[in-house]
Amino acid sequence: MTVESNSQINFAEIFNPDAQGFSAANMAYLAHCAQAIYKPDSECTEAIANIDSEIAKNIRYFNSRQTGTEGFITGDNHKIIMAFRGTSDKKDWLTDAATIQKSWSSVTNIGKVHSGFFQSLNSVWSVVIEHLEELQTNEQPVWITGHSLGGALAALAYATLRLQEPKYELAGAYTFGQPRIGDDVLCKNFDADSKHRFFRVVNNNDIVPRVPSKVVRQGASILTMAAKAIHDINSYEHMGTQLYFDANGKLIHDATFMDRLIGRFEGYKNNLFNGKLDFDSIEDHSMDDYKNLCMSLL
Repeated sequence: MTVESNSQINFAEIFNPDAQGFSAANMAYLAHCAQAIYKPDSECTEAIANIDSEIAKNIRYFNSRQTGTEGFITGDNHKIIMAFRGTSDKKDWLTDAATIQKSWSSVTNIGKVHSGFFQSLNSVWSVVIEHLEELQTNEQPVWITGHSLGGALAALAYATLRLQEPKYELAGAYTFGQPRIGDDVLCKNFDADSKHRFFRVVNNNDIVPRVPSKVVRQGASILTMAAKAIHDINSYEHMGTQLYFDANGKLIHDATFMDRLIGRFEGYKNNLFNGKLDFDSIEDHSMDDYKNLCMSLL
């Protein structure tokens, strides 16, 4: 579903850096940031200035040629914003061997993560922390966002800052069309700490939040058992609070299986009635649609 965006809203005024729990205004603000990072640096800075001129003055970009990881971190005296870019790379990062999981903490057993996502974040992490140290002059709360692969990196960055490096004032995150990033151990530890501060936005039939696919614990097939034996793969799970937009743009918090099932069929039906023969699993992944859906709540 696509709705029109309201460009008259003063985002700098409505964003609440100290928000506790869900905020439609913060979600829309961060959706604009998650979309802006897809643009070249100069255009991204301009897009950020259009929603909040103060943070545009302090924007710092980071990237890794090795992994293609890109993003920005910026802020003012009241907040710090960190945004990770998704990818148009044809590498199949959702299904290749990088879905092997690895322990990511040498301190405690807080779960395993998708090794491809871990490698991508690790390739820029030292620069991200350097920029964060430069910007954190007033104990400002940190907000994190990203779309698609960028959402996965945002989630892993949030988990790292909360569970491994809790020295920073981490306030919350909104991700859009985010894939699963880790096993059930990670997700349980994460939710015990941050379920009501981390929001994972899903647009109806978007296929990306359904990958990497879950691995059945009981070993329903020889291939599954072999994969678990070789790579010690646990079930991939989601974390945080799910914010699900159904086919009609209605927002549902922590939607049930039936909510999502009804939404999927409604989306398919709407596509057929509009003369589209394809399912809308790819169309619903558009960051434009995510931003417009968020704007419809303001």
